[in-house]
Amino acid sequence: MICLTVEGKYKLFVEKSKRFFEDAVNNYEKQYYDLSMFSLHQSLELLLRALLIKNAREFPHSHNLKNLMETLSEMKNSECTTIIKSYLKKYGLELSIITDGYVTSRYLESSYDGSDIQKLINVVKEMKEGMQDVC
Repeated sequence: MICLTVEGKYKLFVEKSKRFFEDAVNNYEKQYYDLSMFSLHQSLELLLRALLIKNAREFPHSHNLKNLMETLSEMKNSECTTIIKSYLKKYGLELSIITDGYVTSRYLESSYDGSDIQKLINVVKEMKEGMQDVC
């Protein structure tokens, strides 16, 4: 069993987050919208977990993006708290759609509109860039 340091886990999760985002974009371009939705969720979840590891050393065992963001917003960095709370307010619906899509895309037949997935890609990109810069 490989035992990673906190910094090692952080870097691993950030890299995986980046790769899942690339997968989301590639799957979108191939019109595999369910796989794009799954990858968007994984990308954002892994970044949130990386930031939680960096700031708190542990994270809740949840796939709910809002819950992970709320936990991260409780950290001491006020700039991080401010940006996360603004994203929760601005993109609450989108976060719920992505979280629901994570389960749906894995276990059920799902159908998504390409323009909706494109919007969600833009939302996730904005949030990832904003949080990674300040959290």
